[in-house]
Amino acid sequence: MNGELIAPMTYEETMTSDFFEAWFQKFLLPTLNTSSVIIMDNARFHRMGKLELLCEEFRRKLLPLPPYSPEYNPIEKTWALLSCSCFN
Repeated sequence: MNGELIAPMTYEETMTSDFFEAWFQKFLLPTLNTSSVIIMDNARFHRMGKLELLCEEFRRKLLPLPPYSPEYNPIEKTWALLSCSCFN
């Protein structure tokens, strides 16, 4: 929020749905304003049904991205430019 990190976490194992949901509920949701909108990609560990229920409980809004949406992910544009310059 306002360019600062909120609820940062260092995790060095494979991310699981259970771990992510626990962090989401215990650390992320309580730090956000009621008017916050959470934009979420489609990582396998993002079980949208469960996350939507948690957001409702905390009166937050969850906005899942479409299944394939590289236009909303800045790193995708960088990789596309790098790929073009390397292969042309």
